[in-house]
Amino acid sequence: MKEEIKVVVFSDESCEYDLPENQEEFLKWWQDKFDLVPAEYWDVAKVDCHAGMQYDCTQLEVEVYYYRTETDVEEAARLEKEADRRKFIEAQELRQFEKLKAKYG
Repeated sequence: MKEEIKVVVFSDESCEYDLPENQEEFLKWWQDKFDLVPAEYWDVAKVDCHAGMQYDCTQLEVEVYYYRTETDVEEAARLEKEADRRKFIEAQELRQFEKLKAKYG
């Protein structure tokens, strides 16, 4: 079954002095980030902004993202990775079982 995946189109941490100071440049900076979102996802795109202090500047963390259903290729890759992980865990458990069996009979 297909899953929803988070697609991050922009993620950055900047000090306040790294951001444009005038209104026109600041709006263009944001628009450049929003333009990374495909048009069909504009209505569901999200922006997370968090500010905090970091050394001598105000730190701004920005993430622009949206959720979408995974493609057939992404689903197949995820399922293959999950199967590989299950095999790895089973092999570890069997090795541990054999060690305990050898130790305790």
